[in-house]
Amino acid sequence: MSDMAQDVEDIAPWLWYLLGCLLTKSGSRGRALAARQHARRDPSLQAVLRDRGNDRGNASREAFEDDDYDSEDELWASFELSSDASRAKEQREDAKEARWLKILDIRRVAAASMFAQTVNQKCNALQCTMGIFLHSCNTPDRVRKVFQSIGLSVSPSTIDRMVTSLSLKASLTRRKIGQTLIALYVFDNVDIDLKIHVPTAEQAAIESLAHLTSGFIAKLGHGVTPDHLRCSRELWEKSALNEDASEIPLAPILDDLLDLHPDREFDATGLDWHDRFNIWKCIDDLIHHGPEYFRRFADELEEPTPIDLIPPTKTEYVPAQTMNINQSTVSGNISAVDTMLAQGGVGDPNDPDRVKVNDLEIVDISEFVALFGGDLGTDERVLGAMDRRSAENTPVRRLQFVIFIMGLFHLKMAATEALWRIFIKPKETQSDASSLRTLAGVLRPTETGKITTKPGYRRMVEVIQHSGIALRLNCWELAAARRNPAWTSLDAFAASKPSLSDLKSMAEEIVRTYIASGDTDLYTMRKRLDADQQHTNTLILQQYLLLFEELSHAMNHGDVGRIETVFPLWIWIFAAVGKHKYASGMTRFLWNVHRVYPQDLSRAIRMNWLINPTGKKGQFRAPDWLNELLNLFQKDTYGGANSNYTVDRIIKESGLVDIYRACTRKIEREFQLTGLTQRHAAKDMRKTLANLGQYLRREARPNEIIPKRKSEHHIADFISKGQSPQARSDAPDTSADDDDDDGGFGEFDWQDLELVN
Repeated sequence: MSDMAQDVEDIAPWLWYLLGCLLTKSGSRGRALAARQHARRDPSLQAVLRDRGNDRGNASREAFEDDDYDSEDELWASFELSSDASRAKEQREDAKEARWLKILDIRRVAAASMFAQTVNQKCNALQCTMGIFLHSCNTPDRVRKVFQSIGLSVSPSTIDRMVTSLSLKASLTRRKIGQTLIALYVFDNVDIDLKIHVPTAEQAAIESLAHLTSGFIAKLGHGVTPDHLRCSRELWEKSALNEDASEIPLAPILDDLLDLHPDREFDATGLDWHDRFNIWKCIDDLIHHGPEYFRRFADELEEPTPIDLIPPTKTEYVPAQTMNINQSTVSGNISAVDTMLAQGGVGDPNDPDRVKVNDLEIVDISEFVALFGGDLGTDERVLGAMDRRSAENTPVRRLQFVIFIMGLFHLKMAATEALWRIFIKPKETQSDASSLRTLAGVLRPTETGKITTKPGYRRMVEVIQHSGIALRLNCWELAAARRNPAWTSLDAFAASKPSLSDLKSMAEEIVRTYIASGDTDLYTMRKRLDADQQHTNTLILQQYLLLFEELSHAMNHGDVGRIETVFPLWIWIFAAVGKHKYASGMTRFLWNVHRVYPQDLSRAIRMNWLINPTGKKGQFRAPDWLNELLNLFQKDTYGGANSNYTVDRIIKESGLVDIYRACTRKIEREFQLTGLTQRHAAKDMRKTLANLGQYLRREARPNEIIPKRKSEHHIADFISKGQSPQARSDAPDTSADDDDDDGGFGEFDWQDLELVN
């Protein structure tokens, strides 16, 4: 909009000035401001302004009072107002003037664009933008036609042609990325309930649930070149699927992967990677959720020492066109892989049966491998497809180019469900005052039924986060009281004005005392005659909650080294709770990356295991998370509405999701729209955490040792249990649950995808 305003002002300065006068009241302050703004660029108007004698101090404020400002509080919230009252008032006035001038520019551009398009139909920049915006909002045709009649939009038929043209350009962008031979292909199933079919005599029974496959193509970054992926033949020669393989690698052995990242500081401090992260997390919780005094250390506290970071550079990606393929079968996955390659413009040019897109030339991928990403179910079906195709004659038909990358978002969901199985699902946990099930009831007293049956991903993550914060703040209270009995609360501790060095020392004490680790002898503790069984359960609970926080932090900050250090711990937990598919899939993936694949390919996988759509620090996302986000946009936002909500419409619009998002954001920003975000604001948890803290302090006392305190449910050390083959064989059979790629936690919504911290 600002560019359009500049163009109109440059081409027709007097028209621009005239529109400004017509759109403001005579003698109003708005007219004076608009005229001065224009005069700065057109000296010929300065004399006119001097003659009119506009005076800012005596100008009328009618123009401002007549405008309807939506959500004023939101408008001023972004401005840091000075403590000085007069300065604050001046800042508010300046901001109000700037917004009014912006709205005035919008109206002048709209009027000038209407004049220009009436004379010349090709002068339709604003109308085309508005047309795409109306289309992306699923605006009814009658509304589009009204905007067309006014002159603010192009016709519905023109909008359809624009969508077709944009779809073609998007397909060319996909080919451009794919034909670099350094592309990541991510795909997953997307089930959409259309609910609009009417059975007919020709089609007596129509299933309303459409099984489609969506995805995107991203360009590999961080120095990856096609030569790094030229290893298809090398890997096939030692593949277990190759009957003529010369050297088949050993089966995955997790014990050989425990020292991938040696901890050089362990011998000096006795604290490993996980302990030092826990120290940081304890301090971070105190700073952000403790008394106000500790906020001063927010900028001083450094992030945990990274192990192997991905540089925060923006990932280039483009949504793929959704495929009318049921991906729940092996044959469906074969079709999905072939179609994704075709959209990327690669494959085997000599294969007459290959999938073709617009009959364009393709680049031969026979000597290269291609990275594919998705959830665990997709991984298993792709492996089945490779096994089925292993007898084919050509590399592409054998699918020997497929290198699958495990999706970390679905892994995190599985970790969430594993904690639910351990700490909440057993009915015996409801009788313990310090169990996670009881703490969740204090946090969410009206949702105990949901939490104990099917909590869903978002609800369970929030229970994990908030319960962990309250438990660690309770540890701070106990640690402070141990140092000085006068510090009976965190407020009293804050009043002593401790330094950051003091906090680090106390946090180390907390980690060594109140959180279980690999050195904690839980067996001996429980065998004591005066053992506190609930306290022992809390030690394990604290350890596992922090292990979840460490996985989340590593994913958000692109620390693949830290992810690899927590992998074995989660593998053992998954094996112990019965999620054997995740345990074996994680072991196989880690083994292949570090023991089977060539070094260049291994680095390419690790540096692109997470992507960064924004290019900002702390904004890394798992590729399968981005794919779920695109699915949500297709189903809920840009896939059409009512009678237009069809499979054909969804497929046609799928490749333009990012274009629609960009257009919507641009309109919202340029037209000064506020309060339209779909992202939920963070809840104020201070009172809720205070209530839970009071419960922990007065009733549960989970971090205190109370001799002979009993528990109805002894929580096993699942990390140790998962290392034992005997224990793993005794784990309950939950293979049916593992078939749910989302960890059995149901469908996603906006709030699920917002939980990335």
